Amino acid sequence: MRFILASKLLKSRRLIPALIALLLIWLFFLLTCIIKQQSVYDLVGPTENPYWGIAQFRISADDFRTSLIKYKYGARHDPGKIKLKYEILRSKFFIISQRSETTQFAYQQPLYSSTIQDLNKAFSGMDVLMSRFPADGESATDSLIEATSIFDSAYDRFVSAVGLSEVRRRDSLLSDALQNRSILLYSNIGVSVLFFVAVLIFSRSIRNFDQALRTAQQVAHTKQVFLAAINHEMRNPLQTIVSATENISHYATSRELMYAVDNIDQAVKHIETHMRDLTDYLRLRTNKVNLHISLIDLQKIANEVVRRFKPKADQKGIRLQATIYTPRTQFISDAQRVQQIIDNLVENSLKFSSDGMIEIKCGIFSESDDSQVKIEIVDQGIGIDKNKIDFLFSPFFQTQFPDNSAISGYGMGLAVVRGLVEVLGGRISVESDVGKGTAFKVTLPYRSLPVRDIPLPGEHGQTSLAADNLR
Repeated sequence: MRFILASKLLKSRRLIPALIALLLIWLFFLLTCIIKQQSVYDLVGPTENPYWGIAQFRISADDFRTSLIKYKYGARHDPGKIKLKYEILRSKFFIISQRSETTQFAYQQPLYSSTIQDLNKAFSGMDVLMSRFPADGESATDSLIEATSIFDSAYDRFVSAVGLSEVRRRDSLLSDALQNRSILLYSNIGVSVLFFVAVLIFSRSIRNFDQALRTAQQVAHTKQVFLAAINHEMRNPLQTIVSATENISHYATSRELMYAVDNIDQAVKHIETHMRDLTDYLRLRTNKVNLHISLIDLQKIANEVVRRFKPKADQKGIRLQATIYTPRTQFISDAQRVQQIIDNLVENSLKFSSDGMIEIKCGIFSESDDSQVKIEIVDQGIGIDKNKIDFLFSPFFQTQFPDNSAISGYGMGLAVVRGLVEVLGGRISVESDVGKGTAFKVTLPYRSLPVRDIPLPGEHGQTSLAADNLR
C-alpha cells in the first residue's frame, strides 16, 4: 500500500514539471515562429532602397540619350564612349530586372514585371542598332534616340509599381503584427489556463494522496488492533489446553491416550510459535521491541537450535548440523532474538526440504578495521523462484510446493526475521536456485565489551535497550 501511494505521489509530483516544461517548449517554439528572422527582414525592408536602382537606371538612360543627341548635332563625342554608356545603361537595367532582396516586393506587382518585359524587347532592338552604330550614320542615331523614348514611361511605371509594393508590404506587416499579437494574447491565455488546470490537478492529487494515506494508516491501525485482539483472545484458551494436556498426561493409562495427548501438545506448541511470531510482528510494527543485551555465545546458540530441531529433521531424513568457522564466538547482542532468527530460518528450511542437509554456518569475521557476525542457513530444498525473492520477507507471503500442496503457517516467520535483523542493526539476503536449495545470509554488527564491563544479572537487572538505541 505504501509503495502504491508513494508511486501515485511521485507521478503527481512529476506531472507539474513535465507540463511546465512542455508549455515552455511550446511557447519558445511559438515565439520563434512569430519573431523569426524573415519577419524582421520584412519589417525593416530591403537593405537598399528600391528607388535607388530605378533612379540610377533613369540617370544612365538620360545620359545615354543626351550623348546621342549631341552626337547627332555635331558635338564632339567619341562613339566608343557612347557605346560604353550604353553598356552602363544595360548593367543598370540588369540590376533592377533581377529578382533580389531589393526587387522581391516590386516583382509582386504585375506592373513591374510587364515593364521589365517591355524594356527587354526594347533593348533587344537597341542591341541591333548599337551593333551598326556609327557605321549606319544618322539613321542609326535617329533610331536609337527614338528607342530611348520608352525609358520615360518605363521610369514612371517603375516608380508606380515600387510605390504600390511598399504600400502592400506595410499593410501585410501591419496585418501580421495584429495577427501575431492575437496569437500571443490567446497563447498566454491558454498557457495560463493550462497552468491553472495543472495546479488544480496537483492540488487534487495531494488531497487524494493525503486521504489515501489516512485511510491506509487507519486500515493498518485497525489490522494491528485486530491482530492484537486475536492474539490476546487466543492466549487464554491455549493456556487452558496446555494445562489440560499436562493433567491428562499424568493419568494416561494407554498408549493411544498418550499418543493423542502428544499430538495435542505438538499442535499447541505449533500454535504458540505462530502466536509468538504474530506478537513480535506487532511489536516490530509499533517499534516496541525491547532488546536484552548481554554477552552471548554464538556456538551455544547454534548448538541449541540443532538440538531443538534435530528430532524433526531426523523424521524427514534431513541431516542438520552447525559449523563454526572462527575461534571467536562471543559478542554483545540479544541471545533470545539471535536464536529466534536462526530458529525461524531453520524451521523455514525444514518446511521446504524433504532430504539432504541443512547447515548452520556462523562465525565472527574481521574485514579491514571492522568485525562482523555472519550467520548462514543453507539447505538443499526446493528453492525459490527469482521473481518471488523480493516478496519473501513480506508479511503473510507464502510460496507453494511444486505439487501445489498446502503450506502450514501464515507467512510471518521470515517477516519477523527481517524485522529482528534490522532492529539488531544488521542485514539479511537470500540466494536460491529452484530445485537446488536456498541460502539465507545474516550479517550482524560485532560488539565486544571487556568482561568487567558486562553487567551481572543481579546488578540493576539485565541490560535492556530499546531498538533505536542499538542502531
